[in-house]
Amino acid sequence: MVDAVDAARRGAWADCLSALLVVWRRDRDPKLAALIDRVSAVAARDVAPVAGAGSATAAVEARIANATDADVAVILDHARRQIRVYPRAQYWIIALATDRAPDPRIATALAELVERPAFVAYRGHGALVPEVVEALDAIDDPRYRRLLVDEWRRLEPKRGRIRKHRRGLDKLAHIARSIEHRPAPAPATDHAALIADIDAALARPAPRAATRDAAELLAAIYANPADTALRLVYADALQDRGDPRGEFIALQCNRGDGEPSRRERQLLKAYARLWLGAIEPIVYKQGVVYRRGFVACVREGLKQTANYPRLEAIEWSTVEELDVSLWGERAVDFLLRWPALRRVYQVYGADVPALVDAGAPRPWTALGVRYAPDDIWPLLESLCPALEELDLAAISDPHAAIRQLGALGRRLRRVRVGTRWQQPAELVAAARAAGIAELELVADYSFPGDPEGDAVRIAGDAVVLVHHDASIKPRYAAAILDALPERSIRHATLTAPPRSRVDDASWAALARALRRHGVELARPG
Repeated sequence: MVDAVDAARRGAWADCLSALLVVWRRDRDPKLAALIDRVSAVAARDVAPVAGAGSATAAVEARIANATDADVAVILDHARRQIRVYPRAQYWIIALATDRAPDPRIATALAELVERPAFVAYRGHGALVPEVVEALDAIDDPRYRRLLVDEWRRLEPKRGRIRKHRRGLDKLAHIARSIEHRPAPAPATDHAALIADIDAALARPAPRAATRDAAELLAAIYANPADTALRLVYADALQDRGDPRGEFIALQCNRGDGEPSRRERQLLKAYARLWLGAIEPIVYKQGVVYRRGFVACVREGLKQTANYPRLEAIEWSTVEELDVSLWGERAVDFLLRWPALRRVYQVYGADVPALVDAGAPRPWTALGVRYAPDDIWPLLESLCPALEELDLAAISDPHAAIRQLGALGRRLRRVRVGTRWQQPAELVAAARAAGIAELELVADYSFPGDPEGDAVRIAGDAVVLVHHDASIKPRYAAAILDALPERSIRHATLTAPPRSRVDDASWAALARALRRHGVELARPG
């Protein structure tokens, strides 16, 4: 006890946590378990986040094998986040329970798996997962004994209907019966004084430290997202405390528009979802792009009303490109809240008048519209005076929309349309008649930069074939060129990631289509 209090007074929270765990393992006091949670949250502030996401388990397992008491909270938080998309992350929690001495924090995570199982097959029957129940019983946290007994009593009458989980029910029954005969723990010592002393130390204002400085720098970055110098100072602060995000920010800021290094790609693969912060649950996996160390391009995918508060999370401050799924008043408020936005896609046409009525023009340079009424196009000139690109790929009649653009179409640099409903030749002719400088054709709606969303850009008699994936299959480009009038294209170029691989059959089809126009294109690689 003295060791824990002394460590708390010195601010050595990792040492305090370890001392408290020793006492808890002896007495199993629920009040002590609650104190451990409070101390653990403070100790975790100085712990680097866990690398590895989804099925990339090697880094997580290595972290588990070498975990300190302070690491446990960070590993558990990582597992809880990943379980939503990778249910096997529950085995990281089970591994912690197996490898370490009893820990009330791990018991809490296991109890959550009982109440909200990771796998859909166990939904409502989490107590039938034998590994989870065995691990929870081995820790023997008194707070969760009643949970296991109650679950057994609830599920036992359903035994005849739970055939495929019979083994799990047998295990639960065995454990529940043993718990019923287990004496309640009686703490050998009254911990009231210990808890009061450590809570007093927790309540003391922390001295100004690197952690506080880093938090202030982060707030300044969110207030001034265009300031690269601030990001580099923040990167230094993070690197001083061993946080890999500091290295990532420095790598991205220093390379400018150059290609990412191998190390940058490694860090992005390991931490991309973690660094999304509070917005991670409502952001799709595809389409996430980081620039200068912070998220800059995402696809919002809010599905649950419980996540509405995440629309106000400060992490949106650095987002420049957004594919939005919201509509109505909530969408309008959301889009008006974040001034860093420059490229916004999938805005409902019915929301455009409300955005205009809000007063201040938006600094958006690209706008994508869906379900657009015929009368919204003149409104876009006042809503987005700097508009350069209009995305009509989600509109069912882009041909009619192009004819209605009027003066707006003549000042745009590019209009993007889908060819799902109409012939490419008709769309190209309409764009030329409307004075549109460049028309980008896509097969169906795909977010800009989608690896599966190959595009064909036509400007006058020149065509650019755009491929975002490293595997080039230009069948769509060949189909577009075949649909255009013969000899209407004089120049062709192709953009693709470095070291792309080319599909032989579709490249042959593209070469034949180009020959109709008297054009040749060098094959990449």
